Amino acid sequence: MTKLFKYWLCAVFMVLCLLGGGSTAAYAATSFDNVNVMEDLAGSTIDGVVFDTANYPYLENGMPKVIYFAEYCYGYKAEKKDDYALYVYIYNPSGKEIKRDKNTIQIATGYNGDSPVRYDKFSLTLCNSSTGTLDKLFYKFRVNNVSSVYNRVNENNTSRRYDVSGVELNYGSVDDFPVGNVWIYSGFAKGCGADEDADSTLSCVTNTFETVSLDVYDTYYRYLNGLSTQSQISSVYFGVDNVLLDKYGKLQKIHASWLEARTSTIIVAKNDILYDALRDYIGVDLTSSSNKPNYYLYQRVDDLSGVNEWGYNVGAVLEMTKLAYLFNATNTSDNTVSSKAMKEYMTWYSELHGKEVAGKYSDDLFSWVDNSVTDTTIDADSIFTLDGFTTGSGLLDWFYELFYSSLENTPLEDIQPIYIVKSSDVIGSDEEIAERLFIAKEDVKAFKEKYNENTLAGKTTVLFRFAVSDYTAYNISACETGFLKTPHNDWAYMAEQSVYLDFDIIDLTFSKDNVFMVLPVVSNPIDVIGGITPPVESDGLPWWVWALIALACLILIAVVVNPVASLLLLILKGVWWIVSAPFRFIGWIVRKIKDGKET
Repeated sequence: MTKLFKYWLCAVFMVLCLLGGGSTAAYAATSFDNVNVMEDLAGSTIDGVVFDTANYPYLENGMPKVIYFAEYCYGYKAEKKDDYALYVYIYNPSGKEIKRDKNTIQIATGYNGDSPVRYDKFSLTLCNSSTGTLDKLFYKFRVNNVSSVYNRVNENNTSRRYDVSGVELNYGSVDDFPVGNVWIYSGFAKGCGADEDADSTLSCVTNTFETVSLDVYDTYYRYLNGLSTQSQISSVYFGVDNVLLDKYGKLQKIHASWLEARTSTIIVAKNDILYDALRDYIGVDLTSSSNKPNYYLYQRVDDLSGVNEWGYNVGAVLEMTKLAYLFNATNTSDNTVSSKAMKEYMTWYSELHGKEVAGKYSDDLFSWVDNSVTDTTIDADSIFTLDGFTTGSGLLDWFYELFYSSLENTPLEDIQPIYIVKSSDVIGSDEEIAERLFIAKEDVKAFKEKYNENTLAGKTTVLFRFAVSDYTAYNISACETGFLKTPHNDWAYMAEQSVYLDFDIIDLTFSKDNVFMVLPVVSNPIDVIGGITPPVESDGLPWWVWALIALACLILIAVVVNPVASLLLLILKGVWWIVSAPFRFIGWIVRKIKDGKET
């Protein structure tokens, strides 16, 4: 049942907005940051009840709750704009520490009449928290970068509306918690209205609204359309309540954000000897270390020149001096590294070497990180295509396909970015399901489990294919340092991929009878990081090609070799006839003598 409350802000809070009870704002927002959270809450009215700490006990597994969303010093005059601020007060029943960084709040930023049509995330600055017997039970945050919010609410001279769908709080990992409240402010605090001497007329009403909670999981798919480069689809999947789909129609748009980055070179060892020789050098910069591994890795431009196009612990055109990633794939049947193993490794490495990227990963793990977060809305109708392999020459394409049967020339067309999974999609072998849905084979089992869970819970499973990138993988050679050592061409490979950090779904747009409904989403941000797969290997020539070669040889003998051989035989016969002439003459005389005696 919808709740409707009205409360007047407490006198204590209003006094804090004024300079000695005068007519000008006392504090800039940054000054008000320093006022303790308990001073602000003392005497306030929340949900129609005067604030009392007895109503907010510690609960070991209690979920945090936004108990107050405060508009600070909204001014009637333009010069008051810099005094304007928004504050969030949170009841934190678990008493667990909320970290200072990576906390956000999601607020509606676009409206169609009174209906929100877009939500965005705003970072939060931690001002302070309660101490003593109430240690970490209450937190106060300031909302950052609110100038756009001010411009929006300032367009309405009668009320200022704030639809807050959720907050993300960093307890060591970031979790999203629903709010689903709208706060509508009207009037002015004393000193902020047209008459600066007038008493405060500031009031606020609050109401609840609908939000969507999602559990989001990631997967990926690679299309083998090149010798060293594969097209990668990065996706997430989740369940949407069928009640929402029946009420609001098809899922038309998904609004999401992420930080894109490219991994640095990933080395996968396929031999225990190599892995054991290199593992102590993970994270070590060889340019500043006198201790070197007793193995080096390289990839040649060609075998004749001897020039290394890429190398580790050896001179090369592209030389890698720090080993950020090293995996041992000797215990896997296909020399792969799972997505889970990638994430665990990145977390482990960053604990040792720093967390400069997104507050959790080491710089060493990336060759580049995007300068800003990607924030985009993708429509279900924006279908896309993955190109097939081509060299630009049909003859060369045919030649490559002889050696690499896994190469695909046919483009994958009409791929839907927002795909509603059907029961028939999860029938068949893991390979069939993976190819049908464009997901990783390693994820099929988990995908089917979530699909079944969603179905039993009355939810429809949605597969959201949000990004396409290149995945590269090359075979590399390994060799022990020293003279006359034998290189090993099948001991390792290297790879690089694009990853999407803090992927977050912000809102969903539904469509029914040309009516659009936008619902804000509450979901924990995740890192979309694919597993590592080896490069495409040559399959060797198929049997029918060998048959063609044999036939060609026969034709060559028949057309070219046989005439030449006949000519050579004729020449040899002539030479023999000349050389053997004296012997044949002697033989003729002997036969004549014999014939004479017999007569």
